[in-house]
Amino acid sequence: AAEKTEANRFRLSVLPPSTGSPAPSCLSIMKKLRKTQANKLDEFIEDRLLPNEEFRRQVNEAIDIICTFLKERCFRYASHRVRVSKVVKDLSDADLVVFLTNFTSFQENFRRRARFIQEIRRQLEACQEEETFEVDFKVQKRRRRRLRALSFVLRSPQFCQGVKFDVLPAFDALAKHSQPQGQVTEDYKPDPQIYVQLIQECEKLGKEGEFSPCFTELQRAFLKERPAKLKSLIRLYALELLTVYAWEQEGSKTNFSTAEGFRTVLELVLKHQDLCIYWKKYYDFENPTIRQYLRGQLEKRRPVILDPADPTGNVAGEDPQRWQRLAKEVEVWLSYSCCKNSDGTPVSTWDVPVQDAVCSAASGSPVPSVVMELRDTPAKSLDKFIEDHLLPNEEFGTQVKEAIDIICTFLKERCFRYAPHRVRVSKVVKGGSSGKGTTLRGRSDADLVVFFTNLTSFQEQLERRGEFIEEIRRQLEACQREETFEVKFEVQKRRWENPRVLSFVLRSPKLNQAVEFDVLPAFDALGQLTKGYRPDPKIYVQLIQECEKLGKEGEFSPCFTELQRDFLKSRPTKLKSLIRLVKHWYQECKEQLGKPLPPQYALELLTVYAWEQGCQETGFITAQGFQTVLELVLKYQKLCIYWKRNYNSENPIIEEYLTRQLAKPRYSIPSWLSSPRKWTPAYSCSTRKRRNY
Repeated sequence: AAEKTEANRFRLSVLPPSTGSPAPSCLSIMKKLRKTQANKLDEFIEDRLLPNEEFRRQVNEAIDIICTFLKERCFRYASHRVRVSKVVKDLSDADLVVFLTNFTSFQENFRRRARFIQEIRRQLEACQEEETFEVDFKVQKRRRRRLRALSFVLRSPQFCQGVKFDVLPAFDALAKHSQPQGQVTEDYKPDPQIYVQLIQECEKLGKEGEFSPCFTELQRAFLKERPAKLKSLIRLYALELLTVYAWEQEGSKTNFSTAEGFRTVLELVLKHQDLCIYWKKYYDFENPTIRQYLRGQLEKRRPVILDPADPTGNVAGEDPQRWQRLAKEVEVWLSYSCCKNSDGTPVSTWDVPVQDAVCSAASGSPVPSVVMELRDTPAKSLDKFIEDHLLPNEEFGTQVKEAIDIICTFLKERCFRYAPHRVRVSKVVKGGSSGKGTTLRGRSDADLVVFFTNLTSFQEQLERRGEFIEEIRRQLEACQREETFEVKFEVQKRRWENPRVLSFVLRSPKLNQAVEFDVLPAFDALGQLTKGYRPDPKIYVQLIQECEKLGKEGEFSPCFTELQRDFLKSRPTKLKSLIRLVKHWYQECKEQLGKPLPPQYALELLTVYAWEQGCQETGFITAQGFQTVLELVLKYQKLCIYWKRNYNSENPIIEEYLTRQLAKPRYSIPSWLSSPRKWTPAYSCSTRKRRNY
């Protein structure tokens, strides 16, 4: 697939004309290039490599006619209905990609493309006879049994030039998942599900890189925004990307030395065994499926140059011997005039790294490689790592906050006004990482806890929550239809017969981030909280008695969301950043091990405990805090941590319950911020450390 990419992408070819004077051969042009002085390369490009403007005008007019034909007339007499969503030209006018709505997957694209190519051939030959072109238009003969592209040539005898085109049928993946009609706009970033589907189908078919045409618009947009001078320096896709990378590392200047850029690219070819380059403009490591696949790609034998639009495509190819042959040519070329100054000294090169090189989506400036990620980040750079990779996008946060305010108002004021029985919502509280201020970029979650005055006990909450959840679902779906959100709002399908939560997702295709919310009905045990609030011990007495009666310890944690939120929300900003780092590390471990781990919330509390015991300063060293938390995990068998901020042992019922809890075999970190409760078995503890808060 990569071989096809190198051979067919961006081929503005000089073809032998059928009549007229012969076109200059590639060999003669190469001989002239060798003798061209370094400071004359811009003139050489203008005189020898840029196509004739009048010929390009003729070609563009012919292509517009062909594109219109393909979209509007090509399949009108087909036996089955065929709809072309769009026809896309790439930058070099070398590929015409015909996107068909009949294709619903990459696999279907692979299996049915030959049939569509045959129909396109028949219709293009008819078009050739009907239409009048200023250039010669010839559909080439079929060469292979299993076609993946249809080729034709536009040739101008007047200018002794020709362009060879490929027409490729393609699945319109961008339109299926997010973009209206698949139109790529400025700053567009595809829905990660596009790449998840691509990866899964490529692995199933064993056809990595096969579906590059489906991403032609992204490939075109990636290069189209580059300066004209940079485009003059590049041809052929793998070398184009290598050239773009070198230019980005130099600072993305619009006015650079062509000779320096050319020599830099040649020397990068010499270092092909070390090349590992990819971009995060259209896909990144935030989705777990994409992250796992990319790691496999980046661990492959060098060189690796990933298509910025298609993570399955290594445009460097699979055969390093081809690069070795090219490198031998480079060694010769470095001695030619085009790579030397007038005094015979080598032209200067740009300072460009070659190993695990990744460029950001916007500026193209280098950022830390996410494949090596946390484990190879120097201790002194952890704050920068958090800032670059873990802090959520501010614009996305603003969009989510506005949408949540609308939903909270809806839940409190409108949701139950048509209910058969009077239902009153006392408050709606945002919890989870969004409520606590510890949201991770790309991994956000939040709880919206709806407190009902109709619920008068924990037991009644357990018995009636299902009916409230169903009513909230109906009303939220209505809200989804009525309200206008800047982010995509989806109520998720019901998964259980007796649900305890209702889930929905707020997603921003523009920013490639999503937040998953759980809506939980709850008994309002605390009432209205004020500054310095401490719960009445009777609340915990009722909780303990009903939990023991029902055998549901820990079931009613949502009732204490405000206390859990306030416990972390008031902490220093830098401590919350450390919590984000620990959560990121935890998620990496969870994905790598693929086995159940202790609750993430326990790690958050362990981080708070480490800070309280060891520092309590707002300007601590992040690396020291992170190391401390990891070492506490190693000592999990000795951990017994709890806080007395919201309850203590003064009440005899609470004291008796706590005594029993702390006398149990140590399988967890008891962290009852809001309620004494039983945690999922995870840790074994033998000694006890207490801290009064």
